[in-house]
Amino acid sequence: MGIANIIMLVIGIVEPALAGAGVIPVQYQSLAQGILSAISAIKNDLTGSNGAISVNAATLLQAISSGFQIMQADGVLSAGVSSLADAFTKAAQAGLAAYEQSQVKVDPTTLQPIAPLA
Repeated sequence: MGIANIIMLVIGIVEPALAGAGVIPVQYQSLAQGILSAISAIKNDLTGSNGAISVNAATLLQAISSGFQIMQADGVLSAGVSSLADAFTKAAQAGLAAYEQSQVKVDPTTLQPIAPLA
């Protein structure tokens, strides 16, 4: 199961449950549905002929984060939604940094022996 499917599944399960419990205000419900629709559209646009998604988690996080940044710059988001978008953007940046770090390969020629402890 790809990352897009996982995100869509989580949003599809969590958002209605939280909305039904009255935890999520109405304006956030539409934001969650918009994100779900955007992920679905992105997934469909980026799927190869064999049905495999040709993007990685970093590309998806960058796209969503960029969307939030554009909406914030345009002043489309309310203050509450904007603060949630800020939190997501910070989390996405941390996730992207961790992903990029995980992709760094170790060059074995640069390894040095560790001196024994006395």
